Amino acid sequence: MRLRFLFLSLFCTLSFSLFAQVDDPDLFYGKWVFDSPSNMEGEELDSMQLKMMERIFKDLTFVFQEDGLCEMQMMGKEEMAKWVWNEDQSAVIITSKTGQNNEHEIIELTADKMIFGMGRKPMVLKRAEMEEGDVLEEVQVERSLAEVTGSQLIKTWYLKETSKDRGFLMKAAFTFNEDGTAIRQLGPVNMDGTWKLDEAASKITMIGEEEDGSMDWYVKEISEDRLVLYRGTTEETWTMTTEPWAEQDEE
Repeated sequence: MRLRFLFLSLFCTLSFSLFAQVDDPDLFYGKWVFDSPSNMEGEELDSMQLKMMERIFKDLTFVFQEDGLCEMQMMGKEEMAKWVWNEDQSAVIITSKTGQNNEHEIIELTADKMIFGMGRKPMVLKRAEMEEGDVLEEVQVERSLAEVTGSQLIKTWYLKETSKDRGFLMKAAFTFNEDGTAIRQLGPVNMDGTWKLDEAASKITMIGEEEDGSMDWYVKEISEDRLVLYRGTTEETWTMTTEPWAEQDEE
């Protein structure tokens, strides 16, 4: 299972009533490893639950660099991503290569300890020594992007093909409405939300409910009836058209 899928399914960020504003960002940079689940909400884990969580998260590791690069490791998998502070510097927004944005609150931060918001059960992380192989370097991907305006997007687009062969084509459709609302259909699930366009970056951000996070897509090509999107910062493309699926495909 891909690490980013684990973050989507396990670490959907919920709201916490307690969090800290990070006054000294230098404390945040570096390498952090799993120490224990946090019981800040007063929920005690029994011995079986504790052992299960320790087994799942025992190799959980984060590296956060000042340049905005980060890496997440868990269960033998690792993935590089990017991070930024939220508006009041109380949380970090991590964006995976596939464009998934998730916000994680910094509940407590000291020189050697961080309580990191990861779903219903925040995690206590402890600082670890950086090693030579922990320094991250971004691999640049050359991509061509199209100029796009919001009015060009306002319609429903149906997925017809992807550049990555997964053995099947997921039924997906994106609806962009003039009032800024949007609907994402991914398989049998419809997700209501909003959308915004960064014309300078040719970037569409689709924003779901809080637990759904948001997704970034970059426009490679667009015409009256065809839209080709890059998935996040990868080279994978989704080709969509305005032609609805055939009736047999919708059964």
